Amino acid sequence: MTTSVRARKRVKRVPVPRSALPPDHWSVDDVAAFAGRSKDWVYSQVAAGEIPYSKRGGLLFFDPDTVAKWLVGKPVAVSKARGQ
Repeated sequence: MTTSVRARKRVKRVPVPRSALPPDHWSVDDVAAFAGRSKDWVYSQVAAGEIPYSKRGGLLFFDPDTVAKWLVGKPVAVSKARGQ
């Protein structure tokens, strides 16, 4: 008996220009689009305490300037959101 294993096709994500995103705050979707990565990647960065974020009403929000600096490797202060 043979079993076939279907290979998971990787989706090529293209980064979205910052000018196409909201100027004041970003959601998980916005950060993923800007970084050219998946939403799962963003959530894993949050869980690991790697990416700076804030949490309001159970939703994650990101400062665009801080995220842009973080993505290019500049040091930024990362702290957990209140209530965690």
